[in-house]
Amino acid sequence: MNGRGMPPLLAALLPALLAPGPGWGNSATSVEFLGFSSDARFAAWEEYGIQDGSGFPVCIITVLGLGDCRPAGRFETVLEDGCGDLETARTLCREEAAGLLDS
Repeated sequence: MNGRGMPPLLAALLPALLAPGPGWGNSATSVEFLGFSSDARFAAWEEYGIQDGSGFPVCIITVLGLGDCRPAGRFETVLEDGCGDLETARTLCREEAAGLLDS
């Protein structure tokens, strides 16, 4: 994924796409835009934070097909065992998504 120019449709929809989903509750969430595929057919972003209530670190990486606005991949890591922090959740999620992100 790279940061080449943003297609106009995505630019218009980006705020809605990056808004935290209903699963986040009132937790603090950060969003990092990962970029576009080299052919600008896909965009990817990462949401991460601490779940409200449980206190578990969570990371979600979404890859969206821009032609049909359908998810091409969604990877979620929640560290429910108390054996990791937010950076660990992010690292594990990126490792899981690496194959799709690299392609």
